[in-house]
Amino acid sequence: MRRTKEVTITEEGRDKGKTFLLTEMPAEEGELWATLAMDLLQRAGFIISKETKEAGMSGLAVTAQPFTFATGRALQDPALDTMWRYVQYQPKKADAPPQKLFEGDDCQIEEWTTRLKLRVEFVQLHTGFFSRGARSTSGSAPPPAAVA
Repeated sequence: MRRTKEVTITEEGRDKGKTFLLTEMPAEEGELWATLAMDLLQRAGFIISKETKEAGMSGLAVTAQPFTFATGRALQDPALDTMWRYVQYQPKKADAPPQKLFEGDDCQIEEWTTRLKLRVEFVQLHTGFFSRGARSTSGSAPPPAAVA
């Protein structure tokens, strides 16, 4: 079963009090997403070894965790927008089911800072359970090397 995480926006603005439900990507899609994210981070100036890249999500965990805000900025590339398929809006009514984030041209997110926060939380959902130097048990890639 895939992990989920509820994120409630506490910062002032139009999204304050809104809750979003993030769902973990399937393994294959997550691996591709993590590899693309690390490519984008590398282009943004992060130093990422070949071994770290090959480690998939656990490599992203080692790369991204120490640089949360900078990582969020680097992850704003439209190539990573597939993540939004795994983010839903959770209405305040207790019995209301989660809703799609986008309906036509409308989106439940009204602040750019909310988008950035959700990107960082999305990475944390996928990588937060890795300890530094640990690797996923679902793959055969070598453990990630330290980020230089």
